[in-house]
Amino acid sequence: MTAALLAHAAEGLDAVGLSPGLLLYTVLVLLGLVALALRSSWARPRLLTGAGTADEDRWPTDGAPRPLVIAARATGVAGLVLVLTIAWWGSEQIGANPAPLAVFSAFWTGGLLLSALFGDLWRLVHPFDAVAAVVHRRPSAPAGDEDRRADGGDWWVPGVLLGTFAWLLLAWPEGFQPRSVTAWLTAYVALMVAGGMAAGRAWVRRNEAFAVLFGAVARVSPLGWRDGRPQLRNPLTAIAAHDGDRRTAAVIAVALGATFFDALSSTRWYADLLGIRSTAGYTVANTLGLVWTTGAVVVAWALCARTSDRLAGLTGPAGADVAPVPSEARSVGAAVHPDAVAGPATPASPASPASPATPAAPTAVGLATAFVAVVAGFAVAHDLTSFLVDQQNLLALLSDPFARGWDLLGIVDLATDDTLLPLTVQAWLRLGLVVAALLVTLVVVHDRCLARLGPAVTARASWPVLGAVGLAAVAAMTLLLGG
Repeated sequence: MTAALLAHAAEGLDAVGLSPGLLLYTVLVLLGLVALALRSSWARPRLLTGAGTADEDRWPTDGAPRPLVIAARATGVAGLVLVLTIAWWGSEQIGANPAPLAVFSAFWTGGLLLSALFGDLWRLVHPFDAVAAVVHRRPSAPAGDEDRRADGGDWWVPGVLLGTFAWLLLAWPEGFQPRSVTAWLTAYVALMVAGGMAAGRAWVRRNEAFAVLFGAVARVSPLGWRDGRPQLRNPLTAIAAHDGDRRTAAVIAVALGATFFDALSSTRWYADLLGIRSTAGYTVANTLGLVWTTGAVVVAWALCARTSDRLAGLTGPAGADVAPVPSEARSVGAAVHPDAVAGPATPASPASPASPATPAAPTAVGLATAFVAVVAGFAVAHDLTSFLVDQQNLLALLSDPFARGWDLLGIVDLATDDTLLPLTVQAWLRLGLVVAALLVTLVVVHDRCLARLGPAVTARASWPVLGAVGLAAVAAMTLLLGG
């Protein structure tokens, strides 16, 4: 299977000048050397310095000047209405309606890329939050109530919603049809509006899948947003300080599983496995494949986290907790929600051993939320070539959005350039994105282990967690080189 994957070389990666096997080996050796360097020279937390993360976890519009909020939200609502209008009244033919490219390429891949580069732009212009603020007429809940419910019984909702998007994009052969996109988008908008009417903005903020995902990925950016204004920050610190919650972990798992399945489904091995089937047969097979890759991500995280806790002495043989987190450990910035205001946790005092340390997020959850750089880096790296072509096609389609023979932008006959960036540049960009994402995750995971367990325990307990990064490297590089 590995040989088949590596034989399915992605266009442009050959321009790196290394064979697939040597390239994979080089990346793994680099990660191993960095891991050893961290263990020998990074003996105390440097990213988790005790600073609170309240500003990081606020929505960009909270506390912003009202004119800026109105302008940003008006832009978001106008964009949503425009896409819905084109989706409903545009052509039913693929290649004549810009809605699929707008949703699957500009919004999905472009949203991940923009969030990683420029911060939390989606929550800045968030149209559903704006609509919820208008349609919800019930008295507001007491301050902080929505935050305490953030990791409650509905934590799975955004993960499921993102899963429907991934299924439409990757599993259903007719998912790219304009009317299929229209039906999904209309149902998604209706659900968000209904949720806003019934439960208010807090429900929308907790459960809008892309707000959760893009808000997490935005921590990779060197730009943070406070009161509607961008501020420079250390992205490593922003990622490390975000313990996250089950809600964020579920969304990241779905996004990463979908990215792996996207790469896997484009390989010759997968095509041979599927063979010739009916549309329903392809749908069932792809659905099972998407569920399998997502489940594999969850299982890998859970096993690595459980093994790490066992080595740290935090759980017994049966998996029950048998010891509190060591006194030097702490959970810094354990925000349970993008809106939560979480200050630094105080380490337990050695003089009072009966007092447990402030609870940290479960290891599996913390490991998942540390992978936000991997999600953004892998998705953009895999789709970079098609993204550049799609944006050129999208511009041409927007010049005649309803297929009426118009040329509003004067570029309806725009010829796409497959080499807008030279193949060598594309290859190095894709490789650089993946390697950078893996290195960032490696550093963040190591620092989190030090902050949670202390240097002595980290020396033996961090290997399984760091091994999760290695597994991600093997999977990502193999599939990227293969597809």
